[in-house]
Amino acid sequence: LSDWLAANHLTALEPLFACWMSGFGYGYTGQIPAAYALKFCSPAMIWKTIAGGLRGFTSGYQNVWNRVASCLDVRLSHSVKRIIRQDNVIIETDRGNFDFDKVILACDLRAIAPALDQDEEESELIGQIRSHRYHVVIAEAEKMPSRVAFLHGHFNVRLPGVVVCWYHRWADRNLYNFYAI
Repeated sequence: LSDWLAANHLTALEPLFACWMSGFGYGYTGQIPAAYALKFCSPAMIWKTIAGGLRGFTSGYQNVWNRVASCLDVRLSHSVKRIIRQDNVIIETDRGNFDFDKVILACDLRAIAPALDQDEEESELIGQIRSHRYHVVIAEAEKMPSRVAFLHGHFNVRLPGVVVCWYHRWADRNLYNFYAI
């Protein structure tokens, strides 16, 4: 991303991209593919950052997922042994087999890969997945200078483990999320 911004005379935008990409754990701008950053950081998202319009789920993500799950058949605590894809999808678990029209895998594909009936292309793509260590600490904090802050000076590969941003997520609690790569 850094190289692409420089080649296109857009280095002034790097701090805006870094807010989203580094601030939320996707890596540093020198490590992130430009296409990935450009897809993720839409113009609307950049304008919201400039205008201070960052919004989240004030009642927390758990509440969002509970509401999504309320109208679905959600199964918890099932160890997946095998996923067989045909015209339908059969999932073999330690608690029986389930038949679905479609399945969305919302997990690290490297972890579920042994259970998948992968073809060569899928196996190659899964093998290319990279992760960045990212830590979120939730702490009670008083007298914070703002609800959201991105610490641009910390968006640097030479400063691993330092806080890159914080966010006051819950309206009814004095808790802040602190993020560090």
